[in-house]
Amino acid sequence: PLPRWWLWTLFACIAWAIGYWVAMPAWPMVSSYTKGVLGYSQRDTVMADIKETREARKVYAEKLLDADLETIKNTPELYEFAMAGGKAACGDNCAGCHGTGASGAKGYPDLNDDDWLWGGTLDNIHETITVGIRGVHEDARISDMPAFLADEILEKGQIRDVAAYVLSLSD
Repeated sequence: PLPRWWLWTLFACIAWAIGYWVAMPAWPMVSSYTKGVLGYSQRDTVMADIKETREARKVYAEKLLDADLETIKNTPELYEFAMAGGKAACGDNCAGCHGTGASGAKGYPDLNDDDWLWGGTLDNIHETITVGIRGVHEDARISDMPAFLADEILEKGQIRDVAAYVLSLSD
């Protein structure tokens, strides 16, 4: 026979599991799931967190849309916000070709050095990201880089962020 303490622990665990199963969302269904008597939803919690984060970033995001590149560079808090956004956008859109550290790969330039194919100034980098490098658009250059603004991959504010971030990589 099993020790009594072990049996009581087993029964307590079974009771806890049944209570949790009734109180919390548990069973998937065809298009939804059982809500549980507490009505808790992790999805609702995540959506509320996302909304709160967007509201917190809204002030700086609006300032970025109206600012030119030099204003961003000369305003420390705006520059820091733009750098964080630029790093994220660069990781999502540029790292596939240029690498996560922007050190390039075979056929793709290194963004960390001072050797720039299309010019290494902030305006040149901004133009490269805006019009792309692939000859589909009339202002585009010839290569495989997409036109992030013209193809609606990135928004105008994100282009500024990425340009500032890329420029910061090579000082």
